[in-house]
Amino acid sequence: NPLNFVATDNRIITGANYVFYTTNGGVSWSYSTVPTSYGDPVFAADAAGNLFLAYLYSTGVRIQKSTNGGQSWNTAVQVATNYYADKEWIACDQTNGTYKNNIYMSYFNATSGSQRVDFHRSTDNGASWTGPIILAPTVTPNPGPNIVVDWTGKVYVFITTNTGAA
Repeated sequence: NPLNFVATDNRIITGANYVFYTTNGGVSWSYSTVPTSYGDPVFAADAAGNLFLAYLYSTGVRIQKSTNGGQSWNTAVQVATNYYADKEWIACDQTNGTYKNNIYMSYFNATSGSQRVDFHRSTDNGASWTGPIILAPTVTPNPGPNIVVDWTGKVYVFITTNTGAA
């Protein structure tokens, strides 16, 4: 829906984080809430119009799904159980290919000083996740990965290291 937008920010609001949404192209806005996060919220949408919100939590990375444009959110799914997770990013395959509506999540993992980039995938609309696949075993500084799914369904994860892009 080209008139549906969602927005949030990195503030931690006692009890809940606000997700603002519009279904009329920004003429009016309302809000819904999700549990208090530890920051770094990011959205992605699949080809079916579902929205996904990933954010940091005290126990790692959580993702929630909205089937109504951000008006309400399902129960959070714990994707990565890692107190040292940071700078997660998500993307959905919006192509009509084999992996249509797959969801991808990557994050910086600083567990025990490993400083690596991990990758997870969901093939069932975010209900369950596989991974991690270690994409970059040693990276510095904290790169904050970015995921892109191109028009053919290929998935690219970009990270920046102190030696350049990887």
